[in-house]
Amino acid sequence: MTILLRARCCSTRFYCRAQESVGRTRREILFLGHGIAAASALSLPSSPSARKLYTNLEEAREAGEARREEKERAQGPIITLPSGVRFRELDAGSGRTVAPGDVVSVQYVIYRLNGMYLDSLGYGNEGKDDVGEVLTFQLGGKTVPRAVELGMEGMKLGGKRRILVNPDLGWTQESMQPQPTTAAAGRRLMNSFQKPLLFEIELVKISDGT
Repeated sequence: MTILLRARCCSTRFYCRAQESVGRTRREILFLGHGIAAASALSLPSSPSARKLYTNLEEAREAGEARREEKERAQGPIITLPSGVRFRELDAGSGRTVAPGDVVSVQYVIYRLNGMYLDSLGYGNEGKDDVGEVLTFQLGGKTVPRAVELGMEGMKLGGKRRILVNPDLGWTQESMQPQPTTAAAGRRLMNSFQKPLLFEIELVKISDGT
């Protein structure tokens, strides 16, 4: 019995170290899948006949990785722009392409990499009466995070992207838009500005900046 317990403990410590070593890499490579994809992974069939039973932790981990990567591929590729900013194209859109100097109106949702919801505008989240509301700014006006402006390069009207916002290209000034829409969102964002964030943006209107 003692030998068996030691073997289990060793296996558990090995698994924990392995998880710790790959955790950050996994988040960085698959950051654009955020918590919605993670939530769908929890909706696996509950029937015993639909499950495969694994005999060891390593085999189970590898199978889980394969399923997660398959879900990620289904969402489309991660695109890296010449600026180094990365995004996932969720909807390519079909209207005109935005250009520097244009005045754009967008709706958005902000997440942490682990899928934690931070704030949004235009979707009525958390019971807010803001369905259809938009954030309007001039592209290139430096009023929103630089990563957001760069990540909108080549975006078409009606398009939707999930942009990675690293802290050095994020809210570098207190006056930057978007500002928190609620007090609770303000607290969440205050604790997250120094972390990489996901900015899911939908382009709903483009106007000439003249």
